[in-house]
Amino acid sequence: MSQYSSDTKQASETVIQVTANTEEQTAVTQSFTSSIMKLSQHVDYIDNGCAGMGKIIYDLSKKIDSIRLDMVEDRFCLTDCDMI
Repeated sequence: MSQYSSDTKQASETVIQVTANTEEQTAVTQSFTSSIMKLSQHVDYIDNGCAGMGKIIYDLSKKIDSIRLDMVEDRFCLTDCDMI
């Protein structure tokens, strides 16, 4: 009977240890997931900012190109050096 009691106590302690380990792993996983979600939000913010900045630069380059082409069409007001 004492062997049965000892085995039961040992099994109970093992279950308690497994439960504690599982709870600890769950907490770490939740913390990791939270950090990854925050990182993902920052990446989205940077991605949107870069896309917006890229569009601004592209639009600006198109305007500069348009001005340059207009100047070449009206080249009578430009010197050879200006055209280069």
